[in-house]
Amino acid sequence: MYTFWPDGGRLHVDSWREVTHVGEYAITITSKQDSNIAEKLFFINLGGYKPGDFEEYHYKTLMVAQTMAEAVKAAKQTTFYKHCGFKGAESHIDDKYALDIDDMHNVEDILLPHYKEKYSFSITKTAHPVEDELHIGYLKLGI
Repeated sequence: MYTFWPDGGRLHVDSWREVTHVGEYAITITSKQDSNIAEKLFFINLGGYKPGDFEEYHYKTLMVAQTMAEAVKAAKQTTFYKHCGFKGAESHIDDKYALDIDDMHNVEDILLPHYKEKYSFSITKTAHPVEDELHIGYLKLGI
């Protein structure tokens, strides 16, 4: 994290999870293979507003889709996107080129190069979806 945010000073994590499942897909890390897996893992940061509230709210989610367009379409079906916006202050996905999105990334694209060279994601549809455990709270990173 310090490599990514060298000017971050005293960094902390507000929440984290070990990603093993996203929706109806199991996610594992495997040795790099030449694979043509159609599904990709996307990180999406939705932004939204509530009338009379001086705040922008955020909802972060992971989605499995074949394309960014499919992931955007699915993100716009979430409860957050539908209910955290109103005329003149619509919900959005930030920084996504003419789309209403805060942040959206194909997770493999943002991995450090030495990880990308050695590893890839295995995304497999599962009959028994499981929700990952969320770890919420201030976690100070020490250096």
